[in-house]
Amino acid sequence: MKVGDLIECNGGHRAVIMGVEKLYPSHPDSPARSYEVLWLNEEPSYSYSHGGKFKRVSAFAVKRVVSHAK
Repeated sequence: MKVGDLIECNGGHRAVIMGVEKLYPSHPDSPARSYEVLWLNEEPSYSYSHGGKFKRVSAFAVKRVVSHAK
């Protein structure tokens, strides 16, 4: 998944990915730990923030990619 993808989370909430936090930031093939997202509908209780503009959601909460960014 990359920036601009439209995702659906386990609760049916949809969001656009605005940033990716890697598990090992210095490694190029590192898996994602969490995603910074912009929610399209109501915000679920499992999203959290670190004082930034966008909310974060765990990579384990993402069910599927609805639409890929070009």
